[in-house]
Amino acid sequence: MNEHDSGWSAEEDDPELPGVKRRKQDQSDDFSILSYSRSHLHRRCKLVIQDTGRCFFDIQRELSKSLQPRRSVLPKLPPEIWIKIFSYITSGRQYPFMIRAPLVCKQWYNLCLSPCLWTTVRVPYGGYYWMSRTDDFLIWLAKHRLAPCKEIDLTGWDITSRGIKVLTENCPKLQVINVSYCTKLSKDVAAYFTANCPYITTLDFSHTCNDLVSVIPMTMIIECYNAQLLSLNLSGNLMHGFHRVIDAIC
Repeated sequence: MNEHDSGWSAEEDDPELPGVKRRKQDQSDDFSILSYSRSHLHRRCKLVIQDTGRCFFDIQRELSKSLQPRRSVLPKLPPEIWIKIFSYITSGRQYPFMIRAPLVCKQWYNLCLSPCLWTTVRVPYGGYYWMSRTDDFLIWLAKHRLAPCKEIDLTGWDITSRGIKVLTENCPKLQVINVSYCTKLSKDVAAYFTANCPYITTLDFSHTCNDLVSVIPMTMIIECYNAQLLSLNLSGNLMHGFHRVIDAIC
């Protein structure tokens, strides 16, 4: 019994599939499997077989393969090339790339530990990692990533002297430090710098707090670093007895 004898037609049996049209007699035998989803194939098995003349299960197998997520194969490059690529990506900012990249594969995990990728550390304004700029995050970075760090920008971080203490203890190579707008720091920060970081040349204490930018901490810093200190930014703070700091410089 054919289609006309039984009174059945694909057009009448398939009203809910506006994107699937019956093949005309003069159409080619080409058939796009991707025009059907899995549910379409299950519900319209007769239609698919009639249109293509192929086994339903073969079509379903091909469709399943096409719908599977494809893993891109990483190119086989020397580690030096990968390091160059990572350095270009992270120039000016490490995040979020340096946090997500180690999760890709073991090779990338090991590459992200390269010291040359952590000599300069900045977290750009905005985003998830900007919201996580706390003592705990800084302490984790200091203990696990920042040993080779020479320059770090902590502008606006919600940190206290506890985070700075761990940072200076684990990063003795620090030369440039920016803690501007870190308003919860105390005068103990100056003692942490002078005790643990002998190579400091640039300090930015702008818009911090009067306790940190006072005569005793600043005199301690100036006397410790002396001629090697190239820049000391104290703008945006109220300071009493500034003449004593000038005397220490002279």
